[in-house]
Amino acid sequence: MGLVNTLTMNILEQTRELGMLRVVAMTRQQTRRMILAQAVMMGMLGIIPGAIVGVFVSYAISLSAQAVLGHDIQFVFHPVLVGGAVILGMLIVLIASLIPAERAARLKLSSALQYE
Repeated sequence: MGLVNTLTMNILEQTRELGMLRVVAMTRQQTRRMILAQAVMMGMLGIIPGAIVGVFVSYAISLSAQAVLGHDIQFVFHPVLVGGAVILGMLIVLIASLIPAERAARLKLSSALQYE
């Protein structure tokens, strides 16, 4: 939901620019691809560092388990599980960006150019 909100606000802030791009021959499909590319970049900026920090936090928790719980918890890194989580996160990003991308593609040019 945060990504949809961010993309929607981004489109509202770029309404005039999107209108200008559409006037100078940018197609609706190119507009959709541009918004989807923005979503992928924002998703990668959040998901990849989040996965890396998550692995380190998991390791830190396993180190402190003896003092807190009284028994050891073995840290096991599963790269397939982390990779699957990253891919699932990117899939969710792409699905969440479809509505803002369609909204950007359907902008009325006359109102977009007058938008301020």
